[in-house]
Amino acid sequence: MDWSKRLARFITDHSRSVITVLFVATLIIGAGSVHVEESTSFESVEGQSTVIEKNGYVQQHFGGDRNRTTQVLVVTRNETGDVLSKSSLIRSLSYQQSLRENQTVNRTLVDETPITSVASIVGQAAVLQDQQTDRQRGKIPRGHTQTADTDRPESANATRSSQEASTPPIDEQIKQLESMNATEIDRLVTNLFSEDTTSPLGEVGLQLLSKHYEPGTDTADARMMVINQRTAVDTTSGATLTDRTTDAQVAVRDLAESRDSAHDHAIFGHGYMTIEETNSMADSFAIIGPLTLLFVLGTLLFAYRDLLDITLGFFGIFLVLLWTFGFMGWAGMTFNQMMIAVPVLLIGLSIDYSIHIVMRYREEQAEDNRSIRDAMRHSVSKVGVALALVTATTAIGFLTNVTSSLPAVQNFGIVSAVGIVSALVIFGAFIPALKIELDSLLERFGFEREKRAVGTDKSRLNWLLMLGVRAARRAPLVVLLTIVLVSAGSAYAGTQVGSSFSEEQFIADDPPEWTESLPDSLAPSNYTVKENLHYIQSNFQSPEKQTTVLIEGAVTTPKTLKQLNKTERRPPNRRQRTSDRVESLPYTRHYRWLIKLHTEIKLLTKLYVQPTSTTMASPTGTSLQFTTRCSERHPIKQASCFTVTMENTRLSG
Repeated sequence: MDWSKRLARFITDHSRSVITVLFVATLIIGAGSVHVEESTSFESVEGQSTVIEKNGYVQQHFGGDRNRTTQVLVVTRNETGDVLSKSSLIRSLSYQQSLRENQTVNRTLVDETPITSVASIVGQAAVLQDQQTDRQRGKIPRGHTQTADTDRPESANATRSSQEASTPPIDEQIKQLESMNATEIDRLVTNLFSEDTTSPLGEVGLQLLSKHYEPGTDTADARMMVINQRTAVDTTSGATLTDRTTDAQVAVRDLAESRDSAHDHAIFGHGYMTIEETNSMADSFAIIGPLTLLFVLGTLLFAYRDLLDITLGFFGIFLVLLWTFGFMGWAGMTFNQMMIAVPVLLIGLSIDYSIHIVMRYREEQAEDNRSIRDAMRHSVSKVGVALALVTATTAIGFLTNVTSSLPAVQNFGIVSAVGIVSALVIFGAFIPALKIELDSLLERFGFEREKRAVGTDKSRLNWLLMLGVRAARRAPLVVLLTIVLVSAGSAYAGTQVGSSFSEEQFIADDPPEWTESLPDSLAPSNYTVKENLHYIQSNFQSPEKQTTVLIEGAVTTPKTLKQLNKTERRPPNRRQRTSDRVESLPYTRHYRWLIKLHTEIKLLTKLYVQPTSTTMASPTGTSLQFTTRCSERHPIKQASCFTVTMENTRLSG
């Protein structure tokens, strides 16, 4: 007697023991499911490489608090082009003031330059202009504040000193704008945002206006506000933001809709994006779940036509999912976008295993009037071998994903393999043992439990099932040729499949129109993040690009320091003016400079380059920021790190 028959005999002869053991195992394994957490973070998608390792080193030893910030972009748009009008600017300042007064938002704002907006820039310029006028009239002692008359282009150079002055309070800015008429504000805007402006305020404001804005005019269809928040996590690692931060970003959206309903708003922030990604996963399950259950119910009704067998099928599927999620909980794995496919995969596989076991059981029961226990023994011993082989090959196939350098792909392969093995255990042992006990109990109460296997009688279904057999017998060459042609076409199509990854691919799109007819309990939410992101990318300047360079080795030798100083004094982006269009610094030029830097510093042991991209930094009005930081834990002779910030301004390099 081979192993399959011995195992089948043990399961059927000791069915109650099998049920007890697997029930206890279900309680233990399933308890881990309560520890499974959802995550929309892409930290696990980062591969394992030298550059990633060195980036982690930089974040740990050089980063400090500069990586613990995030931004919210609030775009105010109006097709009529009045976002620079007096009323629009005042509403924007009132909204900005409400953000400061809102405790949920205010507690997350950074200390230095928490909010930058076109309205506040115009408001500051208006206050400074009024102070300059009062000084000229002798109302303010000279030296009280250093400002300039932004209403006159010839004196605009003096406004560079305004950065050193204290920023006027928002209520003072509002009061000043309210005291001015529309013509005065229009004149201030046109001078402040002129093409040849040298005012720091004007340069920052131009970066926050739509690409379609014509410098020197008083109308624009869109403007941006940048809100800088403190975070409890390192945002460069892709970690999920805390509820404190995401709640603040939701409050930013709600306040924008309530305080400035006259305009449309496009809001983008990583916390707000996380909320929509989480909601999209929940909405997907809310729709896919009932549809999957209906499909399972329809399949089992057609195959079994028996209430008990249908119930056992659903129960087995539930146990498979419980074991899988329990394993995830005990293993500390999170449920992310990639894991959505796992439950659907396991449901389909579980139905397949269930139908194979039960149909074979019914066939064995119909032959020679076998008893319930004997029929199940033959079913498990014959079908179990095939199911075990299928399970082994499929699980091994998914386990090959552990060779990937991406933790998310590794976890997907492991969880899928565990779920597949769980399906074999549940439908190869637990459900057969449970069916033996339940069928025996029902027969003792006089219920007939012998059922006919579907497709075994002379029915139309049996005729359909035999079509393939008849085709193979009558025209085997035609069947083979058809399969070869289809396979060749599929192979060719497979070569056209591209491989790419973008976080944007995981952001939910607007739901299709047919979902509007769903009941309220199933209707998905409205998703705006992806649309808003596309709008911002299409109509505003690209976020600043930042590259971190870690140099290890003899970083304090005179020649090395000389080369570093030479590199600092020769930035790759020399600001030049363009008269007709806006261009941003291309990445290729940035990397060419880094390659040149690599060849210049010949005495160094190693140089690592880690390109990163921030969402949006508060504009500083400078084209190049060169910063050298030294670790307190490690002497400067061991390592040095500097960041190169290339700011995509309205001026082409």
